[in-house]
Amino acid sequence: MKSQRLSFENFDTAFITHGLDVIPDPDWSESGDAVYIFAVNHIPDAELPQARSQIEVFHHVIGSSSAKHIRSVWHPLIRTPNDIVADSPTSIYVSNDHYYRSGLMRAIEDLYFNAKWTDTIHLEFDLKTASDSAAGVKASVALDRMHNNNGLGHGRTPNEILVVSCIDGVTHIGDIGPAGNITLRESISVDSNVDNPFYFQDPYAQSSGADRSGFILPGLTRAIDLARTTRDPEGISAVMVWFSQPKAGGKAGAPTQWESRLLFEDDGSRIRSASAAVLVAIGPESEDGQAADGVRKAWLFVTGFQSKNIIAVKVDL
Repeated sequence: MKSQRLSFENFDTAFITHGLDVIPDPDWSESGDAVYIFAVNHIPDAELPQARSQIEVFHHVIGSSSAKHIRSVWHPLIRTPNDIVADSPTSIYVSNDHYYRSGLMRAIEDLYFNAKWTDTIHLEFDLKTASDSAAGVKASVALDRMHNNNGLGHGRTPNEILVVSCIDGVTHIGDIGPAGNITLRESISVDSNVDNPFYFQDPYAQSSGADRSGFILPGLTRAIDLARTTRDPEGISAVMVWFSQPKAGGKAGAPTQWESRLLFEDDGSRIRSASAAVLVAIGPESEDGQAADGVRKAWLFVTGFQSKNIIAVKVDL
């Protein structure tokens, strides 16, 4: 239950980060484990009023105190990057959350449901021959005509991906095709906006006899208040975190019916805003992992784009 701040190796530029993803290094052969870290970086541009955003790729050996910068990735299709899903060290998906970068039209496209102008981009690149951020980068539109395409997440299988329409409170579940395209299959709707989704795979499903796997969907109680509170250091943004699971008794071949319950709620005094939440199971054999009535327990970690901290709270599964 301790965090560790990592130092950078081979990286000294501005780092104004946004969404990120972490995947295991499949080729790591030394002792211990290692991961790749992919992070959106909104680099300031002296010639433009907006950022020249790109993706930073880091490598980290778990337990060490640093993250080594491998390369930067840029392509003209990366316009307003929000979040990342990596399906390999050289293949990632990046969401553009807006078409307009600033001004009245940016606000209008948030509120107008038919402003389906955002997309998700598939990027492929080489880790070893990067002379600059654009070198060896191939890009294509994996999914377009989305309203406020925002958070992305890994699904239940390697080819399943989660794509969020943030303002609408909708998490779309899609499949990644052979050409890198995304085909949406079904959706989960909740009574708030939704940011970065997380799939919780219950590691004790078999041993406990009850599978508690599901989707963790964080959001804001009143997203409309952001325009008023976002520049107020003392402002608050109340949060809601949902836990969505398939309803029992669904028919084979029929569309999945989803049941969403409020897993955590706060008025903004403990955690200001929620844009990411992760669930970590507690073993049912542990006294802390199972209540007297047999209810399973887990740790829920929550943070947000306006948060000064991360909170951890024990919840019932």
